[in-house]
Amino acid sequence: MPGAIEILPAETGDLAGILEVQRAAFMQEAERIGDFDIAPLHQTLAGISEDYKQYQFFKAADGGRIVGTVKARISENGECWLGRLAVLPEYHRRGIGRSLVSFAERQFPDALKFVLFTEPDNTRALNLYYSLGYKLSGDSLADPRSGLRLVELTKDNRQTDRS
Repeated sequence: MPGAIEILPAETGDLAGILEVQRAAFMQEAERIGDFDIAPLHQTLAGISEDYKQYQFFKAADGGRIVGTVKARISENGECWLGRLAVLPEYHRRGIGRSLVSFAERQFPDALKFVLFTEPDNTRALNLYYSLGYKLSGDSLADPRSGLRLVELTKDNRQTDRS
């Protein structure tokens, strides 16, 4: 029986486990859309190690096992970019993705807004992001590897009254 899930900052020693979670989660997405050329499935340990230099990684852990992950970084213009939210399929529907995004957001209290991308037909992801206060921005981009279209969602983090 799984224990309590902890959300924690990830360390370099966690990257291989994060890569495994990412591949398992995005394999499900690849099967759903019929495109196995999406970037998260082809990232290497060297590649994720390079990302680790630019992003803060967070993990969901069940005991010693990494079961979820997300990465985030603040840009020069004050936007916090979140990416590669992934949860092992057998841990879906337990609030882990929500907890990871919320935890990552709390690490960047001075961000003006949060930005993330998802595939426009991924209703589960869209519903999660909408429930966390994200809105479609109208912008989109194509995955550089596969050409898959992704839509941008943003969440304003500016407080109207800072007194």
